[in-house]
Amino acid sequence: FGGAAEITRRWETNMKIYVGGVKKPLLINELYKVIYEVNELASTGFMMSVVEDSSQSNYYLYLGSGKEYGILFPSSQSQINSNLGLFNINWDSQNNLFKGRMYVDIYKPDEYAQQHLLREELTQSLGLGKDSYKYPESIFQQNWTLTTEYAEIDNELIRLLYYPSLYSGMTDVEVEEAIT
Repeated sequence: FGGAAEITRRWETNMKIYVGGVKKPLLINELYKVIYEVNELASTGFMMSVVEDSSQSNYYLYLGSGKEYGILFPSSQSQINSNLGLFNINWDSQNNLFKGRMYVDIYKPDEYAQQHLLREELTQSLGLGKDSYKYPESIFQQNWTLTTEYAEIDNELIRLLYYPSLYSGMTDVEVEEAIT
């Protein structure tokens, strides 16, 4: 959704996640697993963490129904009916991500699908918002999957985006020049 220019965007500040809604242990465990894996892959100093006070957060993760999420975030209402999970991110004039939110429906999909949705939407919120048909095992697979682990290509994409010689606003040509 949105049709933004295809340039790199990433967090230059730490992502501080507040969890709202129903804090299901299975999903909280998956959240901490994703945080650990991403923190291990990023080499720019970027870190993800969970905060207990929403006023200290810059990212809101809602676990509940789409209807409840739509009440909290009316601008997402039109996308909720066709999505069991959804993310929105904001960036500044330098294309640095600074705020975001997401939800995972905990009522319609089964628990395994909920874990997949949490991992996919949160990972895409790192600045990797596009899906692809090319890698069936990837968390970024366009077709519906139940992937709950990063494929090697996913690890490489996260590692690359959060590599010190890259920065927000780079084109594909600039990225290729920076890594070769």
